[in-house]
Amino acid sequence: MEKITFLLVDDDPTSNLITTYNIRKKLPQARIHSFKEAPRALEYIDHHWRDLAREVVYLLTDWNMPGMSGSEFLGQLGKRHPKILSHFNIYVLSACDQDVEKKQAMANGVRGNLMKPLDQATLEALLD
Repeated sequence: MEKITFLLVDDDPTSNLITTYNIRKKLPQARIHSFKEAPRALEYIDHHWRDLAREVVYLLTDWNMPGMSGSEFLGQLGKRHPKILSHFNIYVLSACDQDVEKKQAMANGVRGNLMKPLDQATLEALLD
């Protein structure tokens, strides 16, 4: 069985907790790494990108975060590891739904937009 890893990038600890709970319920074997700050997620990926390249990776990032937005985060990720954008299953997990940002997100390798909180039905559809 392939290793499945989830990278959660969201400054909201409650959102991370709910998302982690729902992933654990559906996929208890999945590895989950949660980051409240986008620069910390970049550091993690910098140090572990070779391992991540051999796994199925779902990257769920908030769009509106202090310090570094989701757009800036994905832009930096693409500059540092261009091939990762096509390997990772990247989704924006956000409380807001703005069409202008969706176009920008798609340009950064995002496969779709999900509304917070991530529920079981959405997770199951994501994994299909």
